[in-house]
Amino acid sequence: MSSTTVTSSTPRVLVIVTYEVGEEDRAAFERIAGAHAAGGDTYPGCLRFSLGHDVVDPGRYELVELWQSQADLDAHSGSATFSRTRAALGECRTLQARPDRYEIVSPS
Repeated sequence: MSSTTVTSSTPRVLVIVTYEVGEEDRAAFERIAGAHAAGGDTYPGCLRFSLGHDVVDPGRYELVELWQSQADLDAHSGSATFSRTRAALGECRTLQARPDRYEIVSPS
């Protein structure tokens, strides 16, 4: 559980990263990103962490992350685990990523 103080007015953070991956890098991408997503339940403040594969476009993947707070996402982004994953993904030469970030505020 996160050490961040969370109140009902603290917005949750949804991140959706769309990846485009060339055929020659797909197996490596799936191995690296899949392992990172599989660890989602161990990341403090992480409510959801999943990797999906587009059934129409075999080179497109979506990583969906839901965080209890921006502080939890920031802590994860600064973690050694994230740094190692990012470095490993850097070896996928055809990889292109487009992140989208949203805040979700619960009604009071």
